[in-house]
Amino acid sequence: MLLTEKMEYLSAIVLSQDVDSVTKRLLAVGAVEFAIDAHYRDQEGVRQYSKSTTQNKIADLRRRCGTLLELGKIAYPDTRDLEVSRELPALDLSRVENLVGELNTKIASIREEQRRVQQRLHEMRILQKRLLSYTDNQVEHALLSYRGLIPLVYAPNLQKKLKSFSLVSLETNHVNELALELLFNKSDAPEIMKILERYRLSELAPSNLDEVSLRERFRTQLEASLQGLVQEQEQRSSLVENLLQSEQASLQSAWLALRAKELYEQIQGQFNSTNTTVIFSGWVPASEKMVVIEALKEATQGRAIIQLEAVPVDASKSEVQAEPPTKLKNNVVSRPYELLVNTYGVVKYGQVDPTFMVSIFFTLMFGLMFADAGQGLVIFFLGIYLWRRAYKAKSAGASLMNAGKIVTYCGLSAIFFGVMFGSYFGFQWLAPVWFDLHGIVMTGEPHHTTASSIQSIYGIFALSFKIGFVVIGTGFLFNAINQVRKKNYFALVFGANGLLGALFYASAMHMIWDALTQGLESYPYRDLVPLLLVGIAVSFILIPVKHTLEENKKEKRSLAFKQIVVWPLQWLFELYEMMIGYFSSTVSFIRIGAMGMVHVVLMSVFYSMAQQSPYLWLSIVIIVFANVLVIALEGLLAAVNSMRLQFYEFFSRYFESGGRIYQPISLHEETGKQS
Repeated sequence: MLLTEKMEYLSAIVLSQDVDSVTKRLLAVGAVEFAIDAHYRDQEGVRQYSKSTTQNKIADLRRRCGTLLELGKIAYPDTRDLEVSRELPALDLSRVENLVGELNTKIASIREEQRRVQQRLHEMRILQKRLLSYTDNQVEHALLSYRGLIPLVYAPNLQKKLKSFSLVSLETNHVNELALELLFNKSDAPEIMKILERYRLSELAPSNLDEVSLRERFRTQLEASLQGLVQEQEQRSSLVENLLQSEQASLQSAWLALRAKELYEQIQGQFNSTNTTVIFSGWVPASEKMVVIEALKEATQGRAIIQLEAVPVDASKSEVQAEPPTKLKNNVVSRPYELLVNTYGVVKYGQVDPTFMVSIFFTLMFGLMFADAGQGLVIFFLGIYLWRRAYKAKSAGASLMNAGKIVTYCGLSAIFFGVMFGSYFGFQWLAPVWFDLHGIVMTGEPHHTTASSIQSIYGIFALSFKIGFVVIGTGFLFNAINQVRKKNYFALVFGANGLLGALFYASAMHMIWDALTQGLESYPYRDLVPLLLVGIAVSFILIPVKHTLEENKKEKRSLAFKQIVVWPLQWLFELYEMMIGYFSSTVSFIRIGAMGMVHVVLMSVFYSMAQQSPYLWLSIVIIVFANVLVIALEGLLAAVNSMRLQFYEFFSRYFESGGRIYQPISLHEETGKQS
């Protein structure tokens, strides 16, 4: 859990006749991250095995199928139950192309109709606005109205011609004629009048819009038309989804077949070959190497040469030229926090993976900074919402799901510490279980009696520093593990974050803490600790000495007097930088207590404003606004400050980035993607 997965470098040679079964087996296992070994291709007679002409086409079709699945709100097919070790799913490229093409054509047609209806709706609303703003005896206006009679037999054709214009039509049936009263924009008058004259409406004459009854009839008809357009738009909005869902089985099977074929060709694209053999290499987790070996033996019936080479933590000392990838191995609870760790950098292969401790420290700090059970409940439900949304967002599903889980855990932490401090939406509805944060912050002393020793603001800051000691101490421990694994014993002992540095920090902090809380005179080690600190400080003179000697050895030059003279200055600078780093890192943790106190003060200010309000409704608005503001602003600040403490005060002690995530070619997303 604390260390990255051990990787081994796989090299294999198989017969050309077995390449199909080998490819399918490797795809089914999904545990090899292939590495093209340039050493093989430099040899005479070795070439790339295959370069598919359809690979780009297949990848493009698969992406287009995926887009259609997401557009139709259709779940991606589950690849976990897909058996490809024997046969790939049947794939007819031309049929899939036709399916995707036809669906896109239909969708484009639906979209065009939606655009047309939307444009019509917009124009009719403008017409409605102009009608409602019309006043009697208005000299200049943008509307015209005409009435006339047309034979019933010609009416449908006329109505069809007028359909492309934004107008309102009042129709009255007579025996053989239809009486029309039209309202339209003056800008459309030339074309509409041409149509009316072409159909030779009898008794064609302007209507008097000054008549209130006529305007009211037009208004009623206009509202009915608008309602009809809105309903039509709503119906069309579901047409695309219904269309795609009717083809759900075809789209899912096509996507699955395309994905399998795409990965099949990706694997073969990593192969080298001779006239009779195929050669490939790549990285395999040590925990899965036997599965891969058995799969290769079964696929080739034992006709394979397989070699596995273990890679040391310091990959530069390995004969393998490629850099091993990093595979993290965290439990289901801490795994989402890999999102935060990878934001800082990918852990280098073989080094300590801080994800598990980050899951503890980050969640703990957020809860202490944002300690409110009511507001924490809102954060919790926000996390659940993001979590659920992740299932519908394939492209960013893993990241969104991890973010949702982190927010959910932080919400639970805020709820827990809110109960501990007795804070519920800024109110102290129930007595605190741990210590009275509200009372200490607002009056300087607790209002409720608890068993906690924290009875003042100094106690809150002391708690912050204690958390800092634990975090920084864990950083020292992780650095020691890294240096031992790399066999860098000088850095283990004399590094700023090495064993002597840890002893220096622990001794200094112990003396300062005791002096501040009990007084220096009562400190039992006041004679020993200063001598220890001086001795450790003097020993750090070896750091510039070692650097100089290593540089001279690299440059093949002898030691110069001026280099010796510089050593004390370098030593003093290193010592000063180290001590300032220790001090600033420790003081940084004061923000944990400070953020918690700011939360209490801010909510108290808003509630004081609400109590002074003369209106009940205004008080409610202030309280709601205060909670929304605090949840959004302080929630973000608590998260940012928690991340800052991880990155700058914890990671800086030991973290080595520069790694790359293990990405095998696999059908199974959980295996093939590090989240």
